[in-house]
Amino acid sequence: MATARIRCLLAVGLMLTVLAQPSLAVHPQENQEFSEVHQGPDFPVGWVTGHIGEGSEHTHMQVVYPAMADGEGEDMAGNGPFPWIQFIGDDGEDMEQYLLLATSIAERGHIVVVHAGVSEATDVDELLSAVQLGYQLMITFNESNTAVTGSYGQIDLDHWGLAGHGHGAAAAYGVMPFWNERDATPGAHPPRAIFGLGADFSSWENGAHWDSLAPEGWDVDVATPSTGLFITGTLDGVASFNDMTSVLNVSDQLGWHAMQLLGANHYQFQASTSFFESLSDEDASITQEQQIARSAAHIVPYLDMTLKGDHSSFRSAFNRPSDANTLSDSNAYLEENLAGSDLIMMGNQTFAPANRSSFNTSETVNWRVEWTLRDGTTFEQLPEAWAVEVECNVLGMAPTAGTLLSDGQAECLYPMTDVAPGAHTFQLQIKVEGAPSLLHHAFNRTDAPLQFTSPVPFIDVEQRGSVIVDASLFAFDPDGQEVQFVESELVGGAIGNFSTSISSSGDTLTVFHTAPGEYVDGADVRLKIRAADGLIDEGEVEAKIRVVPVDDPVFITDSVPVQDLVEDGPSISITLADYVIDPEGEVLRASVSGETQGPYGPIDFVISEGVLTLTPRLHMNGASVVHLLVGDGVNTPVELDVPLYVEPINDPMTVNSSFWDIELVEDDAIAVNLSEMAWDLDGDVLFWTISDESPHVEVVRAASQIIITGGMDYSGYDDSVYLNVSDGTSTYNAVLNITVLGQPDAPAVTIKELNAVDERSGGLMWWVYDPDGMIPSEANISINGTVLENLTHSCSLDASTSTNRCLTFLEYPSDANGTVEIRVAVIDADLGIESVAYQTINLTGGGTATGPIVQTDESDGALPLATIGTIGTILMLIVLIIVLLGRRQSSGQVTSFATDEVPTVSESSAGEAVGLLARAKAKQ
Repeated sequence: MATARIRCLLAVGLMLTVLAQPSLAVHPQENQEFSEVHQGPDFPVGWVTGHIGEGSEHTHMQVVYPAMADGEGEDMAGNGPFPWIQFIGDDGEDMEQYLLLATSIAERGHIVVVHAGVSEATDVDELLSAVQLGYQLMITFNESNTAVTGSYGQIDLDHWGLAGHGHGAAAAYGVMPFWNERDATPGAHPPRAIFGLGADFSSWENGAHWDSLAPEGWDVDVATPSTGLFITGTLDGVASFNDMTSVLNVSDQLGWHAMQLLGANHYQFQASTSFFESLSDEDASITQEQQIARSAAHIVPYLDMTLKGDHSSFRSAFNRPSDANTLSDSNAYLEENLAGSDLIMMGNQTFAPANRSSFNTSETVNWRVEWTLRDGTTFEQLPEAWAVEVECNVLGMAPTAGTLLSDGQAECLYPMTDVAPGAHTFQLQIKVEGAPSLLHHAFNRTDAPLQFTSPVPFIDVEQRGSVIVDASLFAFDPDGQEVQFVESELVGGAIGNFSTSISSSGDTLTVFHTAPGEYVDGADVRLKIRAADGLIDEGEVEAKIRVVPVDDPVFITDSVPVQDLVEDGPSISITLADYVIDPEGEVLRASVSGETQGPYGPIDFVISEGVLTLTPRLHMNGASVVHLLVGDGVNTPVELDVPLYVEPINDPMTVNSSFWDIELVEDDAIAVNLSEMAWDLDGDVLFWTISDESPHVEVVRAASQIIITGGMDYSGYDDSVYLNVSDGTSTYNAVLNITVLGQPDAPAVTIKELNAVDERSGGLMWWVYDPDGMIPSEANISINGTVLENLTHSCSLDASTSTNRCLTFLEYPSDANGTVEIRVAVIDADLGIESVAYQTINLTGGGTATGPIVQTDESDGALPLATIGTIGTILMLIVLIIVLLGRRQSSGQVTSFATDEVPTVSESSAGEAVGLLARAKAKQ
């Protein structure tokens, strides 16, 4: 009974369709009263089949819907109204093949009207008729409970879409934008959703699209939100992913998101696969249940977004799990182009400047747009975490970020400075959680004429050089466009001395001065300049070319020959201009290591006024090369080498007479270097001979020195030694002036003997030798460390031997007994030192005294004279005899040494012998 009712209703719909005429109606505004997204458990699913027509005109559709219980003909759920889709099957497929897929959609609150499969998708007229039959069927369901109990008022006729599999997906896509080409259902809303599974566009000719498929006079008009979802599999052997996306990319009126499910094939979207179908498809690596479930996980939120106005479903439908602008799905490859999407509802729009579509370079256009979500939600009502973005750009230029005003309006600013003159399009895009809407607005950028620089700049080019000038030097475009050279022509002056060349970009002009030599005449050039905006905005200007004289560098014309000079001879001069030329005739400047004068090897040089003067240095010869830097003082100088040879001559010996006056210290020797006494400038070997007739000094040669040694204790001047030197050609003979500087010698003291006078006194004979002839006669005498006072010394000087022979009468200290030590010390006033002698005697036993000990403090060179000992002994015996005779006369005999203390007696001026005798007599 239900099937018959459906047939009747569809027959009526078919008649209405046949009578329909083409229409130019505009799509009605999208109804913002959307059904709620189903949040509860899955609905049970019911289905019915409707048959249309009789005989060859017979057709049928299957309706799958949310029901009160699972099964055919079950009552429709009362949670509607439900949005719905018309699903077109693939080639040769029955409606029942898509029950599994339709069930996964219907159980989430959407009705699916399944058409029988189609074999091709190019006859959009026929396809549109079939789609309108489906729409009429839904009207019938919604107006009564006759077809399905509970369907009355449960169909959302304003929110529906198209879908399909294989060829059916291509058919649904192909017919979508032509809903308004029928008026059988006045005021009916167009399909606002489109999804395809394994879309197969193989029936379309290469490059075909909506414009070529539509009958003549039909207009392409995709209804908002103009966004589709397309799913295929990586193992789809029938329709490739790339073939599908290449078709989708042809139009910018529909935004789309495409998924390539991993492991899915073409035929697992339907209930079963025939043997022949399996031959053309790949074997899936996931199950049919997985393939349909993974597809439904995106189809359902897609339908909730497009047909139920649920903006929050966008990210789930279009694979944005973590970020509104980042695509990600572990089960699929993803690709999208949402430029044609219209997922935001745009409201009032304002422009400033207002009521204009043309703007000049100095203006900035302000575009403001009011907006809401498709369900009317305003900016203030959005969840705080949602991302809202505004993007602005002039088509073909880089985008910039727009602004959200406090009231939620989107604002874009478009400075005209960088926009080229001509026709353009403003774009303003709003994205909420990644879901976009894009507005376009055409405008014209005006073109102001070129402005030429006044006065016209000169073109200055260096002599025999070139210069590059920019077009912007002569003109500028008020519209901000680059200016370019179009033509250049030499029109006056010395045009034969110049040439010009425009760069490939036209931005620059190169001017060449091609004349040789010193030509500096200028020329005139005509320049045509154009703005680089594609429009004819150009003009001409005539500029003068001036030649900037160039100070050319000097250059060498010839090499300098070897310059011959003679040692100690005259100077020679070289004119540098004979070898180096300055094109401007300036005076040449030259230097050697940065200097204009100074020594250089065997010569001295002076550079002045372009002339190099070479002078042999005294006694120097040999070859050298003078390295000159020659220039004009402006340019880089050139290197000029001047080779030269100074011929040697035989120079006389050089004698340094100051070294022939020699001083040395007494009892010392000195060595003098012969090379400091005389030398040969030419390096000849010198021959030396010595003639030494001196009794006081000795001069000997030791290799390259002479050694002079004075005689023992000799001092004074000696000029009896001659020195002869010869270089083989000349001879020099001169006396050596030798001065031996005297040095003080320490005196030498010798204790000759002690002769007892009695038991407590004796006569001490001591001698003093001083080679300086300054013989001291005073001495300090002590016994066992006790200095004897008031002694008188009787001395006799022997000048020939520089010896003073002295006799001193001693009275022994009272504590001097046994063996005692006698010390005699003589002071040399010149040296400030003492010369000392010691002798040890035994006063008790009358024994013989020990030999004397001689010591010189802080002195060397004091010599005891043994050769005069005999004479001293004789003198001492004479003195002792006289003393003994005197004592005999007073006491008669000598029995022992006296112990009385010796009185102090002043020395007599009569002489040392008289004083000694008087003291002896006084003792009696």
